[in-house]
Amino acid sequence: MSDSSEYVTGGYFLTQLFRRPQQMNADLVPETVVTISTCLTEVIPCAWYPNEEPDKRNLESAAKMGVPADRLNDVYPWMREHPSQPPIWPYAFAEADRAREFAREFLAAAEDVFLIGASLPAESVGIFLEEAGDKWVSEFTEVVRLKQPRARGGTLLGYEILGDAINEYHTLLCTSGENDVCGQMGIRLNQHGLFDSLADASRAAQWSSEEGNAEPVVYLPWRIERYAW
Repeated sequence: MSDSSEYVTGGYFLTQLFRRPQQMNADLVPETVVTISTCLTEVIPCAWYPNEEPDKRNLESAAKMGVPADRLNDVYPWMREHPSQPPIWPYAFAEADRAREFAREFLAAAEDVFLIGASLPAESVGIFLEEAGDKWVSEFTEVVRLKQPRARGGTLLGYEILGDAINEYHTLLCTSGENDVCGQMGIRLNQHGLFDSLADASRAAQWSSEEGNAEPVVYLPWRIERYAW
């Protein structure tokens, strides 16, 4: 897998591997999938507002990912003390190092948790921000607005198509779109459940964005890289 495109980071996420449920086609989808879709798996951060009262759902998500029970009450204070630079609302890891710090602090004993960087091809940034508009706020939008390059040193796993629906990131598997994209278009997912090439991901994103094919959002291809922590 390689491409010569320039990319703008959409942030860094701690995500749990998604395990293929029985109803998904095992011929098309691998046993475990790397994703930052909040429809499919637990993701940190996702709608985290550390200056407010702790959100029960977020703390439950953190517990599922492996944050020890006796450390849950430390999560929000840590985020207040370690803001992204520049500060972003809602909370986001705009730098890989900030995500690493969180992981080492709270997830040292967690299993199947990856530090993932998601970056958007530079030519898609305008489309993404135009779709978002001035009032659309999510981790993705606020980091993309910074127009920072992706961090070096990651391992390319593939490309995921994502539709940003304000703190709910849809992907192909949310609506069983893999049956059409893989079955009819002849595009295959790799061992991580991602597309091997930007070209294939772009084709799948175009199909998913057409009315009636998936969730009613604009899908774009994101470069997915794994970083050590």
